[in-house]
Amino acid sequence: MSDLRFSIIPGWIVTDPRLKGRDLQVLCLLGRHIDKAGWCFRSQVRMARQLDCARSTVQSSLERLMKIGVVERRTGDSFDGRDTSYHYRVIFDREVAAATMNAWEKSDAETGCRPAGTPADISAPPADPESAPPAGPGSAPYKNDPDLTSPAEQERDAREGEREEGENHPASRKAIERAFERAFQAWPTSVSDSRPEAWKAWADLSPDERQQAAEEAGRYEAAVKAGGRKHLCSHAVYLREKRWTRLEPQASEERPAAVLAKPFGKLWQAARIKHLLAGVTGPAPVLTRVEQQMVQAGRFTAEQLLADKRVKTGFPAINAMHEKATHRQGVTVSTALQPLAEMMEAVRVGSERWEEWRLEHEVRGWPWVPDPGRQEWVYFPAGGPGGLRDFEAAIRASEAKGNDDGAQQAAE
Repeated sequence: MSDLRFSIIPGWIVTDPRLKGRDLQVLCLLGRHIDKAGWCFRSQVRMARQLDCARSTVQSSLERLMKIGVVERRTGDSFDGRDTSYHYRVIFDREVAAATMNAWEKSDAETGCRPAGTPADISAPPADPESAPPAGPGSAPYKNDPDLTSPAEQERDAREGEREEGENHPASRKAIERAFERAFQAWPTSVSDSRPEAWKAWADLSPDERQQAAEEAGRYEAAVKAGGRKHLCSHAVYLREKRWTRLEPQASEERPAAVLAKPFGKLWQAARIKHLLAGVTGPAPVLTRVEQQMVQAGRFTAEQLLADKRVKTGFPAINAMHEKATHRQGVTVSTALQPLAEMMEAVRVGSERWEEWRLEHEVRGWPWVPDPGRQEWVYFPAGGPGGLRDFEAAIRASEAKGNDDGAQQAAE
């Protein structure tokens, strides 16, 4: 809403050194819509659109804000069992001393009061002088919009987010329709063909059959002309009778030794995961004098600092891949990796499976994938982190055959 005048956020967070990127913008956006207890219901897709950034950027900022302790998240109610938007709470106050807390609780018990606007099952920490908003001539503007986001808007945001997130998935109806339009328009008799009949035949095919039908259309047309026939069948007949299967097997072309793999795709991730499983290849990290002083002061442990250094310097090939990916550049990958690439599945950015992979990288001390931008799907080994066992077995089998399936950085 363009007429909101205030954004309520805690004062102490403004100078927190842990803030990065758009963190403060995301927090301020939440602060425009919270109620007296700090709660609001927002769609990550809608927030990303308002901030003109990728949804994954909003996701990363929210994760960081929750880790800092300035935002709390709860799953919203779903009417049909599907994922929906989250409820977020901006936490105004940091923890206070136990003695101070006990004194406040005793005072509340004597007066029988509870902070106004706080739901019965959600505790609200007491006010902290450091983070309390400055007093003004009127009442504190905790609620910028009396209605916040209406239930209808909440449900619409949730549906809109799910729709936008699913449109680019290979199995989504939008993707199937787009592929059909490309194939139908390319068919020579499409002007006079029945679109509904062609669509029905297309929808009855499996995903692999649709891909084969589109790829072999040109070769089928050439074969018909070479046979002396003047007329080509309709697109619906071609699809319904699966006429591309009547073609002679295409002579196999010599496979190139390497291809350019696009960022976050099957081949790209196959090469990336293989490198990660090979372990640290960079120099062993050592602590600087300043870092040693930080350890002695008790600010960090030596293992924490060394682990961070291993992520940054222990995987030079991966870091180079990530650097190129941030500029939407691919890497040159051996085609011997294709069997491993076929073991990949599409994972939606920000989904539960996405978080499982993020945690697996953290536990193993691997660098996490760079921001995929507006790309909503990234490929990982099928079956989640548990699928790494089969992936490693496939690598060993490939190496036993003498295949060189490593990735090498593109020359430019």
